[in-house]
Amino acid sequence: VHFQHFVRPAQSIEFTSGPLGDVRVGYGETQCCTFRLGDGDVPALAQPVVPPQGPGRPVRIDVLREPDYWFLPNDIEVDADRRWAACRIDLEALAHRHDYLGEMARWQPLVLIECAGNLALSLQHLVDPGDMRLRYVFARFGEINYRTDCAQWAPQQTVVTHVKRFGAILVWEAVVGAPSSTQIVVRGAVSHRGKPQ
Repeated sequence: VHFQHFVRPAQSIEFTSGPLGDVRVGYGETQCCTFRLGDGDVPALAQPVVPPQGPGRPVRIDVLREPDYWFLPNDIEVDADRRWAACRIDLEALAHRHDYLGEMARWQPLVLIECAGNLALSLQHLVDPGDMRLRYVFARFGEINYRTDCAQWAPQQTVVTHVKRFGAILVWEAVVGAPSSTQIVVRGAVSHRGKPQ
């Protein structure tokens, strides 16, 4: 997925197929994003999602962007090198706290991918606290796989984000799941620093 422009609430958009099997999303002459869909689900794994280097230390993190889209708890786990962060997300509690989620079908992947990106922002903030003066936005996802049976997902999910590059361009990957299965895998995600549009 490549993002070029924001889509605002209540804005009408069109989906059109490109010549190479890509899908373009936009309005008028403005192209907002392009993506390509593949077949197949993320298989259920008989193992929990755990931080890659064992347990981290708890860190209290402030809300770093709009509260309506900040789904993280107050405390997250971070490794000593501040390369990965993890947290547990209660989907039922989020649905009660953010009423607008009930208006969306399959909101769980959206919320959990936002959590993964917010963990990347949290790590950036811990590495360079002054760096949050400018806003970060999603620029690209190399690959997002998720199980489509969202209604069957456990209400407690663990999100683990690993940042590979810090600075004006954040490069990160994430995995989300419950003790019995993996729900989401994000690879090749890029967030860049810039002014909000």
